[in-house]
Amino acid sequence: MKKYFFPLSVIVTLFAGFLSSCTENVPPEKLKLKNADKAVIIEGYISYAVNADSNIINTQGPFEVKVSTSSPYFEKTQFVGLSGATVWITDNMGQKDYLTESSTGIYRSDSIQAIPNRTYTLNVTYEGKTYTASSYMPSYVPLDSLTYKYVPAVGFIPAGYYATIYGVDPPGGQNYYRLRVFKRTTDKKTGKRIDSLFNGAFDYQGGIAEDKFFDGNFINFQLPYAGKIGDTIRVELCSIDKASYDYYFSLGRAIGNGGSGGPFSSPPANPKTNFNNGAYGYFSAESYSKRWLFIK
Repeated sequence: MKKYFFPLSVIVTLFAGFLSSCTENVPPEKLKLKNADKAVIIEGYISYAVNADSNIINTQGPFEVKVSTSSPYFEKTQFVGLSGATVWITDNMGQKDYLTESSTGIYRSDSIQAIPNRTYTLNVTYEGKTYTASSYMPSYVPLDSLTYKYVPAVGFIPAGYYATIYGVDPPGGQNYYRLRVFKRTTDKKTGKRIDSLFNGAFDYQGGIAEDKFFDGNFINFQLPYAGKIGDTIRVELCSIDKASYDYYFSLGRAIGNGGSGGPFSSPPANPKTNFNNGAYGYFSAESYSKRWLFIK
């Protein structure tokens, strides 16, 4: 099996996402929509997680669904949760779970199990209107190993310790990935350790890929940003379906096109959604393998 290195076009896309992450992280609920009317935004996921370091598997969650409303493009936005929605998740094998509202606009699952190779459907009823989205959960791709090395500065690329992920893409079919990287930090107020996105907007802009360039090959990919001694990071290699890939891809483009701001900037195109009835957002069923790395 031959080794695969990401082609230049993919690396450029990833590095562009990295540059954007240095300036602003724009979560989906803060994306300014092009239309002037308020709309319902739904963000939800269900995941099958494998800790490759210890072989611990999490299939039960709890999983969260956010139901909120949007604001016009030129209006400052924040998360405005919608309370009182009826939210439930089903799968094609008969599971059904009604979610409980834990805080305004935040709904949490109770009993549903995440099982790869099933199709999950999220249903949200709010003010008499029901919004539905379905997502197929692929099998996870093992994150075989995670290493790092020091790289000196080259041009605009800063010096630092760069992590490299290793894995094998399954041959045949079409596989779609989302790469998430978290950095362990300490909350200044509580003193508790928390994990936050290390790569910022890269998560939506450069951290996705389809395997048409590397089907069935060994993946050897160096992450496009620098760490430092003492950093603890977590990398998650997520397998997603095409609808989720299309959403993240279009969201990345919307952030890239609309993130510059300014009075003469054109509004970003609305990202694709897998919900019906005019709702924005996404529902994704994903499986992923994760590993930890301590730079010392």
